[in-house]
Amino acid sequence: MILRTVFVKLHDEWSSDRGRSSIITHSEKALQAIDGATDVVVGSPADGHSTAAWDLCIQLQFDTIESANEYTKHPAHRSYIDDFLKPKMVVMKAWNFTV
Repeated sequence: MILRTVFVKLHDEWSSDRGRSSIITHSEKALQAIDGATDVVVGSPADGHSTAAWDLCIQLQFDTIESANEYTKHPAHRSYIDDFLKPKMVVMKAWNFTV
């Protein structure tokens, strides 16, 4: 199984409980609607140290690295990233792990 972990730092106007909550709600719906991931979890920082570094953590599970790669190329995923998330974020980092 592949676990894709994505960390996102948001622009200040979105980096609040309300802003994060809004993005989390939309992200869960948008990402779960795309075929390929077996599980999608989107969360906010749980402590001050985490909040200082990141605003969101997105974790997706896939059966294979090939399915993870295909998912990231899917038009609906590209639209989510390019049209929804990028305008709200400063930086995003993503890694894939075999678990």
